[in-house]
Amino acid sequence: VRLDEALGQAVGSRIQLEGRAFGLRLHVTEQVTEYAPPHRKFWRTVGRPRLLVISAYIMGFEVRPGNEAGADLCVSLHYALPEVPLWRVAARPFARLYARWCVDQMVKAVQPRLKGA
Repeated sequence: VRLDEALGQAVGSRIQLEGRAFGLRLHVTEQVTEYAPPHRKFWRTVGRPRLLVISAYIMGFEVRPGNEAGADLCVSLHYALPEVPLWRVAARPFARLYARWCVDQMVKAVQPRLKGA
């Protein structure tokens, strides 16, 4: 993970993620498009991401006032399938599972903070 000088905490800030999976080099650059802490943050891919089962995406969260017991958390991930036709077909069944996993990870990371809010 490489962060710019704003550390991913300002509109326009960039975050680069690199790694390997199944022997393949993967990378993606994200750019923050909305940032209103602690209520809202959205980011999107820039350039051409090299990922396995999804391609470009927009992801983010919004915390909304809930009932007396707390707040409502809305997490979203809108993604494209890979561009290569054969890989697109192979990736399709796994894309939804991966997207669900990403959203679940974000919810698990944010939930403890909401309980104290």
